Amino acid sequence: MGRTESSYKARQAVRPVYTQQEANTVYLCFHVAILGATLLQVIAKMFLNRSMQVVLALLYLISCSFALFQRTARVNNMHRLKSIGISNRIAELESLLCPKPEEVSELNGMLAKGDSYDVSQFTTEHQQFKAAHNVVLAKLLYWCSGGNVFVLDGEDGGSSRSLIEESGIAPSRIYVANRHKQSVDSLVEKALLPASNIILARAEDALQTDGALGSNRISFSCFYLDACGGQTSPLIRMIQGALGKPSGDNEEAKRMAIGFSILGGGKDSRSLFDKEMEVVRAAVLMAKRRGMVVSHVGDDPRRYGVSEKLRKVEGGTLTTWLALEPL
Repeated sequence: MGRTESSYKARQAVRPVYTQQEANTVYLCFHVAILGATLLQVIAKMFLNRSMQVVLALLYLISCSFALFQRTARVNNMHRLKSIGISNRIAELESLLCPKPEEVSELNGMLAKGDSYDVSQFTTEHQQFKAAHNVVLAKLLYWCSGGNVFVLDGEDGGSSRSLIEESGIAPSRIYVANRHKQSVDSLVEKALLPASNIILARAEDALQTDGALGSNRISFSCFYLDACGGQTSPLIRMIQGALGKPSGDNEEAKRMAIGFSILGGGKDSRSLFDKEMEVVRAAVLMAKRRGMVVSHVGDDPRRYGVSEKLRKVEGGTLTTWLALEPL
């Protein structure tokens, strides 16, 4: 199979599952609901008494509101899937060892459009899920006896704000990396964190030993990582950077915690749990080289001060936490 055909099939595999037909169906349902409610109103005025007219008027308003809600939810989901597809495609293009000129052009074009992440595209349940895991991050930082924390944040600065305002973590201890200049500029403008703590770079680059936030420069206790798609390789590279070089004889090992999120779908059709297993196995190998043992926080949440009601999966997103301790 040629590279061109392979690249085309890859784009189809990561393309979000929404079509013009589906979009038309949404609008059709919306208008049918409005039409049906209007007809009920007409019938009510012709044949029914005042009280029944009031009841049908309320039903009319409810049906209109429901139709509008369904339409908005569908559109937001379409945008969210598109964002995931873009993230998957970017990860795939960046993994190519010898990309063709058209693939380089495609990658640059995607990156030029800026950060596709938009928290408003996610459901209330997902936002609550994210907030709950921000709390876990704070709990694990306490378990690690403090230190610096690394998170991935978009333009809204949601995770940083949560750690500062809800968990009382000092802004000077929070570090963020984002590859999009627009997002970095927005975070700097919000002044939630010191400007020097906000890095314009991919997380996997910033966290490498010689990167802007590498272990040669800054020591971290906790990391909250996100693939922003269904690819495992970016997460593994992030964890490789997070764990840094193996501990030497003169380097004191300490507790650490790593959380990561990964999505289903995309070219990688494996289940969320198969993807999680690949990332965890890679983390365990790297931790062993540092003389550390890895435990799943969810296996014994009370030990880490984490709620037993914490959910691991919401929709198509899986978030898991690993606790690392010296052997």
